[in-house]
Amino acid sequence: MLIRPWGEYLAYEGDQDIETWDPAIENPCGMARFCVDPRLQGRGLGRRMMQASIDKARELGFDGIHFQAAKNNPLTLHLYDSMGFHRAGEVSEHHGDYICYEMQL
Repeated sequence: MLIRPWGEYLAYEGDQDIETWDPAIENPCGMARFCVDPRLQGRGLGRRMMQASIDKARELGFDGIHFQAAKNNPLTLHLYDSMGFHRAGEVSEHHGDYICYEMQL
């Protein structure tokens, strides 16, 4: 999992920014490269890794998190929804369709 200031995330990932992010989040980080080996899925590892990432983002002083998740991956979408992330919008880029997720910390 990569955690970086939002502006650096956008520059590095080449992702689109959207206008529907929560304006109350003034210092967000972007997170990327989150995955669990398919052979290890279904054991709660993704939830624990995401919670550790949320905790680290808080520790680093960010007040929110933004990231994108592929629309065609229902397991990860369920995880993010169940952990309290908000769906802020959608984008089509990099030959795919993505949900834009955010969480205020």
